[in-house]
Amino acid sequence: MSDTSISLSGTKATASLGSFMTYPFQSILAGFLENSYTSASVIAQNYGYSSMFTGVITLVLFQLYFLNHKIPLRERISALCLFSFYIICSSFSITYTLLHGGREPTWFPTRYSFAIGFIVCFFSAREMDEFDSTPVYAPFLPIIIGIASTIYLKFTTYNVTYNSLGKYNLSIVSLILYYGTTLIVLAYALINDLKPRLNKTIVKESFASILLILSAISSYRGTNVVFKNNVKKKEFQNINTYRRDDMYTSDFELVKSLEKNKTYRMEATFNRPGNYNEIDNNPMFYSYNGLSHFSSNELKDVENFMLNFGFHYNGFFEKYNAGSTVAINSFLNIKYLIDDSNNHSTKPKFINQYPYEKLDLSSKNEGINFYENKFALPFGMITSKLEGNRIKDYDVLEDHVKWYDHFEYQNSLFKMICNNIVDEDGKQKDIFKKIETVSLETSDGLTYETRADNLNYYTGPKGSSIDIKYKVPSGISNYNLYFCEKNLSENVYYTFDNNPLTISNYWDKGIKPIRETYNRNHHLTMTLRSDLNSSYLLDEFYYEDLDVLKEYIDEIKKQGSENIKEVKGITTYGFEGDYLINKDNQYILFTLPYEKYMHIYVDGKEVKAETKLNIFTAADLSSFSKGMHKIKIVYQDKTIEYGSIASIIGLLMIGSGTFLYIKIENIVINKIKERRKEDEQN
Repeated sequence: MSDTSISLSGTKATASLGSFMTYPFQSILAGFLENSYTSASVIAQNYGYSSMFTGVITLVLFQLYFLNHKIPLRERISALCLFSFYIICSSFSITYTLLHGGREPTWFPTRYSFAIGFIVCFFSAREMDEFDSTPVYAPFLPIIIGIASTIYLKFTTYNVTYNSLGKYNLSIVSLILYYGTTLIVLAYALINDLKPRLNKTIVKESFASILLILSAISSYRGTNVVFKNNVKKKEFQNINTYRRDDMYTSDFELVKSLEKNKTYRMEATFNRPGNYNEIDNNPMFYSYNGLSHFSSNELKDVENFMLNFGFHYNGFFEKYNAGSTVAINSFLNIKYLIDDSNNHSTKPKFINQYPYEKLDLSSKNEGINFYENKFALPFGMITSKLEGNRIKDYDVLEDHVKWYDHFEYQNSLFKMICNNIVDEDGKQKDIFKKIETVSLETSDGLTYETRADNLNYYTGPKGSSIDIKYKVPSGISNYNLYFCEKNLSENVYYTFDNNPLTISNYWDKGIKPIRETYNRNHHLTMTLRSDLNSSYLLDEFYYEDLDVLKEYIDEIKKQGSENIKEVKGITTYGFEGDYLINKDNQYILFTLPYEKYMHIYVDGKEVKAETKLNIFTAADLSSFSKGMHKIKIVYQDKTIEYGSIASIIGLLMIGSGTFLYIKIENIVINKIKERRKEDEQN
């Protein structure tokens, strides 16, 4: 329980519960019935819509369960409370958010409706165990509730999508099955009550057979509705799509075969064909170490870290795409890239030039090329003494606080981990350097003011524009140019040198790289899609000085390890390598998110694992002498240990209980035999 709380505290539970909303009871009630499923897209909306998939036969038996006097009253009350709890949670936004760990879910808001369906089916089975004890008046309960529900659903409307209302489409066959089942149960209860001269076994088996047939018909019809609607709405992926997905497996395996005994990260510049909405989870699908991740349970600090560096992020996933730089690729150990030359939409623009070298590998798939990043740093690196746990993200100036953008944030990162790359004045060098703004012109009706934070705040009507001219310095034609954009992108249309620039939408946010041309003067035009009222737009260009970046990379690699290897145990997994300590007050930093059960060992001696740079795992090496040291980081999976202990205890309890049961049973049987023997003698 404590581990779960700790995990949620860094993931879902960090978000607010949101506004209080109630969901129409019609959508919940209709979820039990045959025609409740219309498409996967409907149950994906945040309207409390639930498909229980229980069938109407089990629904009838579930209601009878609560009137069966053979079942203990305490059990029936507990079942009613449990059922009511989940129904209430389906009715209010706050409660279903709590059931998802404190955060609104990614689609399928009532994905736990299977629990409600299970409750109905489970207690229906309990009713069947004591079916003979169903009182004669019990079937009137599902009849009354059924009639009331039918009328309620027939004459009321409820949300069926985000913006449309509808009525439940009643199924005549479903109604016949429902009320037919109640009449059959009523007939059986009357026979039990009147006790006519009939063979009880034949009667019971006959009624059970009829219910079984009706249940099969109900299940078939409910399943058929799902299949038909999914085919009609194309809510499926056919086998050919999966075959196309699998075609690229050989490409990833080819790269992984290059260095079987070494560790690194890699990424792809394209999504697999079966990726239905550009949410990129290729690393999980193709089983490689990557950055792209789609999960509503991701660590929030990890998401924020990627967001600060300009990666695409929309609340539930990070996507490796154009929002990337050579610097952050190198820091995060992206050593290999698999590029699809047929796809040019959101790939990084630097992959065809230094320090990325094209590999002489041949793919079975058309247009696939492979690149190696010569600047990639290892998972572990020796760094300067890291002050505090967070990357510096602002400067205190004379008259205001200047917050960093994506590029200044990356400059700050490298300055922290390596503090001896300085210019002739002793000032730490920047990797990303701002490009000069030559002029800024606004159309009629658009005004702006530069406030204390040095940001331009714009006000203007729809259709007004801002035209900014940049002068690219000479001698940087081999460097990467980037545009820094943040905020209000959905309200602005961008063009760069008269070419439309897709800078930020639902799928592609963050840093946008610009391919340099021979023209040193460039124009960025921002046109308002809607009225803007005193909002700021970041309108700055940077270039990435690869020569300065190489200085940082070379210095870090001097103390890094090129021989990192995996170390595995029954309950452990980690990495080990040789590292050089050549200064006092240094740290070992692993670009692996910190977890509770991370352990770091230096020459076999454990040192305290800490969280540094917001999310990563590090350890203070100031107590160790200068020279080469073998350093290992290991994650120990406590869940296996705890689970094993719980399983052993459970098996012992089952064994002990079985042994005691047999022993007690033998004692009872012997006493019965002795008593019978005494009775016979008397």
